[in-house]
Amino acid sequence: MIKVVAEFQTYWQISTGRGAGHFMDAVIDQDVNGLPYVSGKTLKGLFRSATEKIEAWQPESQPVTDLLFGSVTQQARRHETQAGCLSFSNLQLSGIEIEQLNQHPHLKRMLTQSVSNTQIDVLSGVAKDKSLRTQQVAVPLTLEGEITLSEQASLSMAEAFKTLERAAVFVTHVGAKKSRGYGQVKITLTQEKSS
Repeated sequence: MIKVVAEFQTYWQISTGRGAGHFMDAVIDQDVNGLPYVSGKTLKGLFRSATEKIEAWQPESQPVTDLLFGSVTQQARRHETQAGCLSFSNLQLSGIEIEQLNQHPHLKRMLTQSVSNTQIDVLSGVAKDKSLRTQQVAVPLTLEGEITLSEQASLSMAEAFKTLERAAVFVTHVGAKKSRGYGQVKITLTQEKSS
């Protein structure tokens, strides 16, 4: 098993695509405990993208993207794809933190903020009519999860770890509004010994 620690350095936003009435245009995705998290699917996609880039830059290396993350086709027909040998859990707060927050639910609201933006008319310097947008963001947090390797994998955990460790360097932002400085993250991987 590989332990994943994601240290967010800035506000971050993985949106549900929904708003919350007239006062919030976009709310963040939350887990069953009502806490911000990063889905395993999102994490897998980030690592896949980083691994593909590394392989494109080093075409002489043995390609492992499809082996690790699964194959894809243009039509994305399920019967034409192969599953990857890695499984990604969600990234979430530690078990102790979740337990404490569930015991003191009023503290959960401290994990999110509302951020508002508006467009300014270049000529007049005044806010454009109906351009105010308010979104919910998560505050900087440290989340953790794990990556496991299928027992049927044709490569070792050490080989998978080496590839993922290289890819982790390129996973620098997660979620929406990356170009505005949101979602800056530092990913650390640790290979756990099997018990």
